[in-house]
Amino acid sequence: MAKELLVRISEAEHEGICIIVAEGRLSLGEGGEAIERLMSVKLAEGQRLLILDLTKTVFIDSSGLGGMVKGISRIKMRVGKAIVLPSKRISELLRVTKLDLAFDTDTSVEGAAAKLLRSKKLRLPDLNFREMYSVYRIEHGEGRDPTHECLDKIGPWPEVKAAAPDAKAARMEPDAETPPRVRPSIPIRALVVSTVLGLVIFAVILVALVWVVRQVSSPWALSLVFAVAILFSIHIVVFVLAVSGFLSEKSAAKLMNGALGKVPGLKAWLPGIASRKAPTQ
Repeated sequence: MAKELLVRISEAEHEGICIIVAEGRLSLGEGGEAIERLMSVKLAEGQRLLILDLTKTVFIDSSGLGGMVKGISRIKMRVGKAIVLPSKRISELLRVTKLDLAFDTDTSVEGAAAKLLRSKKLRLPDLNFREMYSVYRIEHGEGRDPTHECLDKIGPWPEVKAAAPDAKAARMEPDAETPPRVRPSIPIRALVVSTVLGLVIFAVILVALVWVVRQVSSPWALSLVFAVAILFSIHIVVFVLAVSGFLSEKSAAKLMNGALGKVPGLKAWLPGIASRKAPTQ
């Protein structure tokens, strides 16, 4: 019986940086969807700095390339930063498709981590990688069709409400190999952009309130306007904190109890998990 590795996706963390390593094939049914799902899960957990190591990836098709593009685009939309470490074959593919102009690339994990942490020199310790997704092809010999062995620890898409765990799973002890969660470091640019954005919006709200006070004489109407302005200001604060990385989508959803995603315009920035109350464990 021969066992052949088709794809393996592992991840580790160091000083708030998520390092994802993809080995084998990133194609339809063999890791293309998994790589996008893993990046979406890490983003929903509050991760903003990511290194995608593709130096051991031997093949990538449109499904794998599309999943990589979608995952990195989501990170950039949330004022995060991602760096790709491509192999020679993938570097040529990125150059042909002009994606090398859209991605930040590097040649080593140490160099990419130094860029993300704005450090000239960085020496990484031995990282404890966890295998999150893998697919093996098993040959059983002549006369028998091959089978596949799949391991999937990534979890469901963040936008999809996870099913309640069964009683057997609830009695299981937590995985001893799971490292403690490290709070992601917040990029200075994200903090500055979020702060400026919040100040501009608050200034607009104040100017609008002054104009309303001059135009409306009814105390009840003024009370209603001020109540709406206060509610909207609270949503803006939570939104800015979520964009800058101080709050994850789950924390924002719990804090606002589902109200955040109902404000027009904000739901386009936050994933669907922020529009629902997080499921109880």
